[in-house]
Amino acid sequence: MPKLLHQENGFEFFVSTDDSLYPLVYVLRNEGFVKVHLGKPGFVLPFIIAYANLSPGEVEGVWECVTRNQAWFMTEWEAIHGTPKRLK
Repeated sequence: MPKLLHQENGFEFFVSTDDSLYPLVYVLRNEGFVKVHLGKPGFVLPFIIAYANLSPGEVEGVWECVTRNQAWFMTEWEAIHGTPKRLK
């Protein structure tokens, strides 16, 4: 079951409660989606894993939002899954 973290510009930002290997955020809007690895706050910026049905500008806006909220999203992810074991 996904947990809704944030809504911005029509996008919804979720953490999956089932996906615990890597710290990921899933972002949805209409038919579009972005899958973002959270990186490591203070050390590694978030990075896009996959996206579909969105323009490059929309994907960039999602990345900027995740980057701005990286520490908070990681705190929420860790509250569900614990500390990530590794960062690849």
